[in-house]
Amino acid sequence: NYVECAGGDAIVLSGIEDSFLDGNTSYHANFLGRVGFWNAGIWVFSARNTYMQYNEAAYTYKRNGAKDAQGFDIDNACSNVYVRYNYSHHNEGGGILVCNNKTNLVYYNADGTFRNGGKTELAMGKWENNYITNNVFAYNGTKADKKSSALITTARAVKDLYIDNNIIILDPEIENQSVVHTESDPEQVAENFSFANNIFYCENPTLAQFTASQLVSYKFFNNVFYNFSEDVKNYVGNENIFDFDPQIDDNGNVKGYENVAAYRPKNKAAFSKGKPYLYALRKDIAGEKVQTFGYVGAFSK
Repeated sequence: NYVECAGGDAIVLSGIEDSFLDGNTSYHANFLGRVGFWNAGIWVFSARNTYMQYNEAAYTYKRNGAKDAQGFDIDNACSNVYVRYNYSHHNEGGGILVCNNKTNLVYYNADGTFRNGGKTELAMGKWENNYITNNVFAYNGTKADKKSSALITTARAVKDLYIDNNIIILDPEIENQSVVHTESDPEQVAENFSFANNIFYCENPTLAQFTASQLVSYKFFNNVFYNFSEDVKNYVGNENIFDFDPQIDDNGNVKGYENVAAYRPKNKAAFSKGKPYLYALRKDIAGEKVQTFGYVGAFSK
């Protein structure tokens, strides 16, 4: 599907299981910019065992009091959602949102009958074991809001998120941008985030930072941080941080999923510095069969 200039959200799947959100394009979502409305490009809500793949979400607006405005979103009550092979770029709210909140749920007894007569109960949905793998996030965010994250914004209680083999390209025109941002509710935390084999890249030295006070447990390993400050390197720790230039040569305005290969690194070190992990994908974002799992970024060769 191709959706352009949606007043709010472009494409949403809600209350789903064993589903695919595949090969869609969203341009200029949240076009109306309505005060007090939270909208994004392509996202899922109350989803289990669901794949979001080969989608492009771009140019989502965050104006006139509108909220969120990320390209993608893993929303409330989601588990085993696989966000892979997607292209998120030039979204004013950031690359992707992950969030959870209390939802009206129906509960069942062990024998299959309704609990509480089938009436809904307000409770926190299960949000865990979600994966963001082999995607490109490029030039997301806006000068008007430094917390519009280049990669991820979290809201409320989310846990067990795995962010691996992605390319994150920051807009050098946005100073002091957040790379990962968490909302500040002290009772709602993000926990057990893992970042592996990603490329974090800015063409010029950047003062971008992690504004993630509610990210209470996390680990980084085998990531490239090119043109980032020592503060960022201290935040993520020293476990196999690479700062070589991956040599990503694009013009900052690559439109169309078919052109995502513009972000392929030219430095061969990008194809040998990674570390294998259990759930690594057999193909990369270009559809190439992975010959060795020792690569960083979204392209295996």
